[in-house]
Amino acid sequence: VKAARGEIVVFLDNDATALPDWLEHLLGSYSDPAVGGVGGKIINMPGSITGFENGSIDAFGTVRLIHSPARHAFPYIMGCNMSFRKSALEAIGLFDEALFYGYDEGDACVRFIRAGHKIVFEPRAVVYHHYLHGTTSKHHVDKAHSLAKYRRYFILKNFSGTLSVMDLLCFEGFNFLKNLWHFAWGVLGRGRKASPSRAVSTLQGALAGY
Repeated sequence: VKAARGEIVVFLDNDATALPDWLEHLLGSYSDPAVGGVGGKIINMPGSITGFENGSIDAFGTVRLIHSPARHAFPYIMGCNMSFRKSALEAIGLFDEALFYGYDEGDACVRFIRAGHKIVFEPRAVVYHHYLHGTTSKHHVDKAHSLAKYRRYFILKNFSGTLSVMDLLCFEGFNFLKNLWHFAWGVLGRGRKASPSRAVSTLQGALAGY
């Protein structure tokens, strides 16, 4: 970002493929000077399933597809298909480098909105995201560690002044029960993506991250 010389900085993952008219559609919304960020639609491969479309992120780091009226929800664009005005990105302090894996774009979106910039979604700017299952599985130990760690960092950094103790307790309670359910199914060999041994190691990774 610091080396870029253009007015707009655009992000595309190394496992993503853009359609030929992707950049044209992505940049079109910047004709409005109030717009500080634009993101596009993401289709997961294989399977051609829509992975992201018009999303928002809430105070607990949960990404919701289609903007929802959830409490403390902010417009959100995903890292493998997003763009920002460079001057606006610099004004908010660029990306938080403490967020090594996950929630980095969500953190930037929250700070963008709070700084008065507008973030929009452009459905015609389409990217195909080719997932590598060995490294992106939700049950990968390192990923479980990072998501647990950086989700709490995102919450406390951006919303510690607006969430009550009860909000945090309810979130952690719900999150614990949900993960306990997935863990139990993994140990019983019923999970679709995790063997019993992987379920245990994933739990250990998540606890270390937490």
